[in-house]
Amino acid sequence: MRALGRVWWQDPRMELNSDADRDAAVDAEAAWEYALQVYARPGVATACLLLQNELDLDVLVLLHLAHVSSPIGAAAITSSDVEAADTCVRNWRNSVVRPLRSARRAIAKDNPALSELRATIQKAELAAERHALMRLAALPSATDLTQTKSTGAKSIRPVVQFYAVRAASVPLLGRADIDDAIELLDRTLFP
Repeated sequence: MRALGRVWWQDPRMELNSDADRDAAVDAEAAWEYALQVYARPGVATACLLLQNELDLDVLVLLHLAHVSSPIGAAAITSSDVEAADTCVRNWRNSVVRPLRSARRAIAKDNPALSELRATIQKAELAAERHALMRLAALPSATDLTQTKSTGAKSIRPVVQFYAVRAASVPLLGRADIDDAIELLDRTLFP
């Protein structure tokens, strides 16, 4: 794994002096752009939010792992990949991202008196999610994965299974809407 050193997103005034810093910046920016593009595709946001709300799935972990396993020849996602990614962002997610999300959701969208506050919290939530994704981008790249694992069928199912077990929600895995979300994401993320 690449060490999580001080890189450009931690201090915008910081120069990219080393090749490792430049690589981390490119990887992190590519990961963020991938996440934004994929999330905007038809049905993806709805499917991701369903899995997040019902199984406590971390959408950023799912999108990160799909990104690093999507190139041709890259390895399929394994439970070890999910565990490593979850471990990387768990404390940040629980301490920063989820409280911001809860605060935003507590403010009604249609309350004009609080719309500015809600927008500010939403902006902070997105910044916190971007930071989490940048931490994930410092994990092994798709190239690293292809050198250490054999390839197989690509699916988000290992991610879904990991979070379903953790949330004690395994019985929900057979539900039609959950299965439909998984299938849509598999088709979209691994065409």
